Amino acid sequence: MNNAPDIVIGPPGTGKTTRLLGMVEEALARGVPPERVGFITFTKLGAGEAAERAAIKFGLTKSRLRWFRTIHSLCFQAVSVNSGDVLEGKKILEFGDWIGTKLSPSYSMEEGSTFGYEAGDRAMFMENLARVRCIPLRQQYDQNDDNLPWTLVERIARGLAEFKRNRGLVDYTDMLQMFVDGSWIPELDELYVDEGQDLSELQWRVVWKIAEGVWARGGRVVVAGDDDQAIYRWAGAAVERFVDMPGRVQVLGQSWRVPSSAQELCAEIIGRVRHRRPKEWKPRQLDDKMRGEGLTLNGEIRRVGKFYDADIWGKDVLILGRNAFYLRPVMDWLRSEGCVFEWRGHPSVTRSTMEAIVSWERLRKGEAITGDEARTVYDRMSSGVGVKRGHKKLTAFGENDQVTMKDLMDRGGLMTDRIWHEALDRVPAEERSYMLRARQRGESLQKRPRVRVGTMHGAKGGQADHVIVLRDMASRTYAEMRENPEDEHRVQYVAASRTRQLMTVVAPTGRASYDI
Repeated sequence: MNNAPDIVIGPPGTGKTTRLLGMVEEALARGVPPERVGFITFTKLGAGEAAERAAIKFGLTKSRLRWFRTIHSLCFQAVSVNSGDVLEGKKILEFGDWIGTKLSPSYSMEEGSTFGYEAGDRAMFMENLARVRCIPLRQQYDQNDDNLPWTLVERIARGLAEFKRNRGLVDYTDMLQMFVDGSWIPELDELYVDEGQDLSELQWRVVWKIAEGVWARGGRVVVAGDDDQAIYRWAGAAVERFVDMPGRVQVLGQSWRVPSSAQELCAEIIGRVRHRRPKEWKPRQLDDKMRGEGLTLNGEIRRVGKFYDADIWGKDVLILGRNAFYLRPVMDWLRSEGCVFEWRGHPSVTRSTMEAIVSWERLRKGEAITGDEARTVYDRMSSGVGVKRGHKKLTAFGENDQVTMKDLMDRGGLMTDRIWHEALDRVPAEERSYMLRARQRGESLQKRPRVRVGTMHGAKGGQADHVIVLRDMASRTYAEMRENPEDEHRVQYVAASRTRQLMTVVAPTGRASYDI
């Protein structure tokens, strides 16, 4: 490779994606057509956010930003695969039945990721990991056998290849390899690669193939990321590729999120990593808007003996655990306290139930709701108790008709106007009690939950005014940390850099923990 990219290093909260979009704007101002600008990243969320922000910023339709994609989506388009030919969803379970190995229903290979803990899931993950790392399967197995017998791993690998061949199927990793082996590349004048520290060896081969075409046309290639936040080595990320990459480097040195107390802790944690790009960045400075939000220059770090001693009643709270196992009792406790929270993108109470409660409360206040909202209410009332038999379908009202409590009583068969937890009797008793506690606590049912719960890996890209960090970790994670501590330092660095004001560190309950 005779050329080298521009490299943008974006420490936490420094506006890396904003800087990249600024570069895109400069390219468009120079006359580069949007169709010849590539902006690729690893996750759907990242690619979708970039495309949406670019469309708004530049006044473009998303169709003109056709190369704002994930790497897997780009290769899907490039190799002309039909969606029905992709090995995913039910086809994964069909493969399990075919080979006689149990696979988790939640197993997925979208974007090259896998979920599931059955032996078959883990064997498939290992097979895929070897391919994205571009190493022999036996080498991957010898490095980490995941307590699986080689006979199972080999049988799964051979069976998977045969199953795909016989059915004419490909998976997402196959698409990457097909792109690398093929002759076609998109004709781009500018290429921007975000979250470069998370790319696998095979994904880098895709990137460099596209980059060679850009350089051949005299264009620019920009790679952005932060090796300190490289937390996906377990999924095949080639961190050293990003650390050792030659090129012109720009470090974004001003965080707009992290206060000085958390920044000092971050520096102490990441200082334990030896092989990294040296970089300096400043903690955030306050403006009038931040002061109005109650933020201070230094922020605060608190330490508590138990999770229950942490203050969860602020307006914006993020609770992070190293492993999901340690978050389950936390969520049970939040429920007992009437705290509504979000877990993996979903609220702790079904949205339809929350909508029904809000709609019913509006009716009791004398307000009108739509016919569709009334149907959601009726779904949670028993026939012959809350509503007359035969009226559950509400045929008297259209979806968008505005209806009041009187309308429902007169023409909708409604039989009660009692408080929601008595009227909506089909809401399960446990959920009804939980929501009653939440309403008594003053929790909002109409907004996104102010408390979010997640793993440290899932927190990347997120932030909150108050971040609560659990130090406990699974024994297996602890063993992996002792064998390869630098990867764990990066995970903990990501967790510590999510806060805008307060960070609460919860003492571990056992020896298996990270020392901060």
